[in-house]
Amino acid sequence: MKTATIAGLAIVVVATILVHLAVPFPSDVAWLLSVNERLVNGSRLYADILETNPPMAVWLYTVPVVLERVTGLAAENFVILETTGAALFSLWLSARVLDPTIPKLPAAVAVAIVLLLPIDSFAQREHFVLLGLLPWLALTMRRDTATLPPASAIVAAGIGLALALSIKPHFIIVVALVVLLTLWRWRSWRPLIAPEHWIAAALLAAYFFVIVVAYPAFLTDILPAASWVYVPLRMDTTSLLLQPHALIVYLGLLLAATLYRRAAMAGAMPLVLMAILGCLIVYLVQGKGWAYHLLPGTTLALLAIIAFGLQQPRHRIVPALVGLVASTPAVLFGITALTRAEPLLALGSYGRNLSIELISSDIGLANPVHRQLGDRLVNSEPMLWRATGAIILGRTARTEDMPALASLEQADRRHLAADLARYVPDLILADTKGFDWLAWARANPPIAAALGHYSIDTVIQTHGTDVTVLRRVR
Repeated sequence: MKTATIAGLAIVVVATILVHLAVPFPSDVAWLLSVNERLVNGSRLYADILETNPPMAVWLYTVPVVLERVTGLAAENFVILETTGAALFSLWLSARVLDPTIPKLPAAVAVAIVLLLPIDSFAQREHFVLLGLLPWLALTMRRDTATLPPASAIVAAGIGLALALSIKPHFIIVVALVVLLTLWRWRSWRPLIAPEHWIAAALLAAYFFVIVVAYPAFLTDILPAASWVYVPLRMDTTSLLLQPHALIVYLGLLLAATLYRRAAMAGAMPLVLMAILGCLIVYLVQGKGWAYHLLPGTTLALLAIIAFGLQQPRHRIVPALVGLVASTPAVLFGITALTRAEPLLALGSYGRNLSIELISSDIGLANPVHRQLGDRLVNSEPMLWRATGAIILGRTARTEDMPALASLEQADRRHLAADLARYVPDLILADTKGFDWLAWARANPPIAAALGHYSIDTVIQTHGTDVTVLRRVR
């Protein structure tokens, strides 16, 4: 490896570590770190903690939490190292797997796109989905050139594919579209039964067996409830398509169809475009509109645009401009996070190592702030997702569905009452603007009795809402 390449990689890696030591983690990552801490302490997943994600999404952050216990260093430090190491390995393996005739991006550029640009999505589940899919996509592109890949690459690609699909099964859409295009290009079924697919299928079957045996409640309780009251809560399709983070995907597909048509249609590049399209479909299927849901698609699109520019040098200014557009949100987010103090950090005046209960539909009100303050979140679930869905869907639900929706709402009340009785938290954060979750909680007699031991201490305006802080009366 050339000295310039090593230096470029070192700069990107150091920058990644420094940025994420300073910028708070996404709320989902912070929550799942706390989930793992409680699991290490003896709590049971899908029984004591009602997480809506499959087990692999939780296990992604288990090693950092274990290392935190061993070393005393914050788990966030190990998440940074885990994500950075996984990205370097995934990109290195992908580069080695790709056929030598396929143009490759400069290593530092590729690593920067994968690690530095997704500042607000760093270490998210989709970040690891992307890292799992890259070696498989590279291997599929190599097979498309009819060159034989090494056995180690086949095994690694199969493992990566299984990892990606065990975290977010939705991405089977991406795999299916790429495989279908490969079948059409080959006019053969052979790509479908490639050994990496058998490896992935075997691992996913074993993973499903573990869920059935060890976590049956995920299949019998969590999935049915989530399918009914969480999945239907979605942004309308027009708004989804008009989200700013979708711009890079549109630019990638548009440039491939126009300015870079020759490069986009050369060799195995159509498989990359199909993967990008698949990622966009997955984003639309999920329907939440969150930027990290489209992270694999935006990353692949930017990588493709730069690759096209390298193949057609007279148009290099285009990927440079697109890169500038893509990096602007990351830069602005980083500057904002570094210069604007989160109002909820005012909770630090109460001291450290406090227990906190969240009464809200917004996971971001307590995550990652409780970890920044050195406090403990004692919620049974990331937010009141069942009650939120039941209340929203109940506005337009059929009469015959109302009892079941009311039952799910009451289930959240029961868990909240149990949390308050079991943990007796030092502070309670209640979302009280728009929908008043504190009033909702007080409508339940057991919760109202528990809240009788708390007094309203302050109201903090943050995240576009009012967070009422209740403090336990000593």
